[in-house]
Amino acid sequence: GGGCGGSGSGGNGSQNQSELSSFFENPIPEIPDTEITLATRVDGIQQVEVSVTERGFEPAVIVIEKGVLLNWTFKGVEINEKNYRVYFPAYGYQGMEFKEGNNTINLEPETDFAWYSWKNDFGGFVKVVDDLDSADLEAIRKDVQLANDQN
Repeated sequence: GGGCGGSGSGGNGSQNQSELSSFFENPIPEIPDTEITLATRVDGIQQVEVSVTERGFEPAVIVIEKGVLLNWTFKGVEINEKNYRVYFPAYGYQGMEFKEGNNTINLEPETDFAWYSWKNDFGGFVKVVDDLDSADLEAIRKDVQLANDQN
């Protein structure tokens, strides 16, 4: 454990490099497809909540509708060294750090993408569909397995 001494705000660029290198050194984790959650729509916005625990992301697979703003909350339940930061490779490896409680991000994804904890211990998957009401969970499971196979 430990971590580096002055990981405060200074020297952000170089720190990102070293964190990204630790991301690339580790194999991409298997994304579990046991729990799949559909976003809910409230006032024209989609909402979904993912818990961040010591076991990973719950649910690890979320289904959202294309072209509708997503209000995505990562609920920090058990934040630790392995899960406190995630990367979204589809978004240029943009990172997000979690604190206990609610951590929210707004996105409007057009295509499916995966996300991973910064040391590649845990992963998750966003499936983008044309219509939430007709989402086919079995087909989505196959997409997740396909994403796992490609890694």
